[in-house]
Amino acid sequence: MVVQSHGFDFSDVLIVLNNFESEKDWKKAQKAAHKLIDMGLATRCIDALSYLTDDVLKEFGLEGKRFWKQNPYFATSQITALHWLRKRADYVLHMAGDVWLDRPMNWIPAVLPEIESRPEMLGFNLCRGVYEQNYPICYPNWNQDEDDVFWVSRHLSVSKDPSLVLPVEKYEGRGWGLSDLAYFVRLNPSKKWDLRIREEDAKKYMSFWVGYARPCFEMYLTLFMYRSGFCYGALKPLNGQYPKTNHKNFTSNKVKQTFYRLLGRYKPGGRYATKKGEGL
Repeated sequence: MVVQSHGFDFSDVLIVLNNFESEKDWKKAQKAAHKLIDMGLATRCIDALSYLTDDVLKEFGLEGKRFWKQNPYFATSQITALHWLRKRADYVLHMAGDVWLDRPMNWIPAVLPEIESRPEMLGFNLCRGVYEQNYPICYPNWNQDEDDVFWVSRHLSVSKDPSLVLPVEKYEGRGWGLSDLAYFVRLNPSKKWDLRIREEDAKKYMSFWVGYARPCFEMYLTLFMYRSGFCYGALKPLNGQYPKTNHKNFTSNKVKQTFYRLLGRYKPGGRYATKKGEGL
């Protein structure tokens, strides 16, 4: 359903397995993934833990030991897909495991010529209708440039309050980075991949990401994007419609939200019930 809803003939449909609490859980997921391959719904399954060797991480400017000691859980699947696909395709459409299109829409052919005409654009977010709701990431209000297809962000301007984290109703800045839920990224940009997070960048932009997900792939890619002079887009409605993505938001269940708050595991401003992170 997730793949076919885009109405596009993808060269590969890649399933990346990552972040399991036990070998039993990993084997169950692997079995399910290979069943999808046997049914012709996916082409390949890759295990992130075994795939991301020191040599692979080095190609992105990352040091293996430091990467695994930090907080790799929000970046392993994305980096795996990025590395495996970049020699096999021109772009990657990433959909997190709990994200799907609200309704089928063949949007890719209309957008491909537009992004190909803008080599300075590294990629773009699939909008979730956030500009129609009272939501902090309001692309029309935060864009620094726009055309008929994209709102464009060229840099981040963080809040004057360094302790501020999402939700950012009082956010005073402009611009945005990658949405790690659903995005479309150029696999072979004009500049060499360098996902290192420098200390000065971490300090400057730390409040832009929730504590439990630092560093996440969104952080790696956004800092590389702005450091390298790329811009990033958010997809506008096409002919009055847009590929709206739905997300299984854990916090929408008020009972579970209250339960995790009582346990001290809910991070205010984060959209998942999870343990509080310590950052970098």
